[in-house]
Amino acid sequence: MNINGTVDENLWIVNHLSSEVLWISTFFCLKIMHVLIFIAKRLIVLFDYTIVSGGLHMSDDLDKIDRKILAQLIENSKIQSKELSRKLKIHPNTLLQRLKKMEKSRVIQRYSAVIDHSKAQNSLRAMIFLDVKMEKGWEDILRPLSKIPEIVSFILITGEHDVLITARVRNELHLANLLRKMQKNPVVTKTSTNLILDYYKYDYEYNPFAYEFR
Repeated sequence: MNINGTVDENLWIVNHLSSEVLWISTFFCLKIMHVLIFIAKRLIVLFDYTIVSGGLHMSDDLDKIDRKILAQLIENSKIQSKELSRKLKIHPNTLLQRLKKMEKSRVIQRYSAVIDHSKAQNSLRAMIFLDVKMEKGWEDILRPLSKIPEIVSFILITGEHDVLITARVRNELHLANLLRKMQKNPVVTKTSTNLILDYYKYDYEYNPFAYEFR
């Protein structure tokens, strides 16, 4: 019996097994590291989303980052997400989650274009005040007037009159036809009209968030 041969074989087997175990251990360690890195990245996004969505503080108040996002969107709603996240120095995923949160909560209701209506025919602007007979069901009778295409805004107000309307029309004849439509409504008792000569500031220029960061 060759004892030395048996010992050498055993040593070779032990070394071989040790190498295999080391290789397998290294392989699984690398895999585990990759998995841990992936989980860590997802947890960072999830943690940020949890804070943004109010999961930790149960608050719907806009924070400083939200207001910065809104300030930029009011100035330019077409800004690319990549550019916006770079300007605000926040992660793109953070920006996306915050936008989704504000859209879901209706802070951001829509993204729209600002049009120069003077170049789109309707160049005459008017403020129309309505006096309303507030009988039973008057709101249901009055509300369809707000759907008239020429009407820009339709607002219930306090004071001398009951409703303030802003409208855009092509010319005086167009305005007269619009007033006749309103006067046919059963609960409208009187209309008073003022022409708008000029705007020093438009509604779309209202951006209170921008002033915070100047």
